[in-house]
Amino acid sequence: MATHPLEPLDEDEFRQTAAILRRDRELGGSWRFAAIELLEPAKSAVRAWRPGDAIPRTSFAVLWNRAGNQTWEGVVDLTGDRSPRWPSPASPTSRW
Repeated sequence: MATHPLEPLDEDEFRQTAAILRRDRELGGSWRFAAIELLEPAKSAVRAWRPGDAIPRTSFAVLWNRAGNQTWEGVVDLTGDRSPRWPSPASPTSRW
């Protein structure tokens, strides 16, 4: 359990991210996870946070579908146990 909004994802959150995406997006055996990381909250939310406040956790994942040779980006609401954003295949520079 995170104790600060910018604390990196822990092992359970990595697993939860993969499980939610597999469940919600029906990912089969051709999918690979290239990266999973914390989607950092807005700076204003971090500044307003105080010890003891609830910490909503959101992750960002980059996936590769070997069947179509495409990369995909997804956002997972770890607190809400859902995947609210699953856009079309990622462009090579969509995030970086």
